[in-house]
Amino acid sequence: MRNSFELIGNLIISTDSPFVNIKFDDKQIYVDIISSEIKQSFFPLSSLRLRNLAVKISKWLNDNNMTAILSYQGEVLALSGKNAKASPILKVVSGNNIEIKNLKMIMKLFKGDTNEI
Repeated sequence: MRNSFELIGNLIISTDSPFVNIKFDDKQIYVDIISSEIKQSFFPLSSLRLRNLAVKISKWLNDNNMTAILSYQGEVLALSGKNAKASPILKVVSGNNIEIKNLKMIMKLFKGDTNEI
């Protein structure tokens, strides 16, 4: 038997410089990156550890019939979880439950090279 639950509301974390805004709406989780300095918060994680974390989260989301939508400046970067449709090429790198919508933008964010965005 599968477990499933619904989330509704907003998660607000107060800091001097917020990085993301997270909104919960039924089975959708909207994660909007609001600072191009998000790379600093992931600095301790290597690319491989970050990938493994993303794969585990996407599997959990899928198992619970939920989808996370990651965006930056109004543009959707990736989907994770139930409604994600991974491309056959990127499935090897990102896993079954992660759909990359804008790889170029994601790479720029994690490199910290957002001047051209």
